[in-house]
Amino acid sequence: MSSYLSSEGEIINRRPHFSMEDRLLLNKINYEDGTINLDGKIYKLKDCHFLTIDPENPYTLTIEEKELIEKLKASFLNSEKLQKHVRFLYSNGSMYLKFNSNLFQEFGLNPDVSHIINGHVPVKLEKGESPIRANGKILVIDGGFSRAHHGTTGIAGYTLIYNSYGLLLVFHDPFQSTQKAIEEEKDIHSTTMVLEREVERKRVRDTDDGEKLKH
Repeated sequence: MSSYLSSEGEIINRRPHFSMEDRLLLNKINYEDGTINLDGKIYKLKDCHFLTIDPENPYTLTIEEKELIEKLKASFLNSEKLQKHVRFLYSNGSMYLKFNSNLFQEFGLNPDVSHIINGHVPVKLEKGESPIRANGKILVIDGGFSRAHHGTTGIAGYTLIYNSYGLLLVFHDPFQSTQKAIEEEKDIHSTTMVLEREVERKRVRDTDDGEKLKH
């Protein structure tokens, strides 16, 4: 982490027009007593082992760190896949400015039936958060299957199901223990919410492949 803060600080100092001075933290640390001064308040640091930091020049990288950055830079510049991704972002970066369903149209999708699926963001259900957002256009399906997230989310995650009948979102209760499941004959309890129901069940002919088969 200290190496990251050093390299970030070097960039911030080199590019003052970024206006990111609030992220400069290493110069606010008292390396002798292990404290940091933030907005006039002194906080004790839990970890004071800054092995690569020079207190006199906290944002100066060591020789080894500079060599590592040069290697990473060379790997990035010579990676065909990474360059392909970057070219895509530069060519299609304006898509992030889209609104009012224009984002779906940008990809040739029907905004009336399209969704953005967002995962790996625990939904804090107990605090009133919902996995269904933006009037149903965005679905956050990672409610936290990991036991470590159960105290934060209040549930054990979600499963998003799409079939010929419609779109379903399943809420899972935490699995407490094998012993309790045997004694009380309880498996993982889940609740299903119907997000969208097809008036007429979709057939193969209604899919993208079905359209190709017609021709």
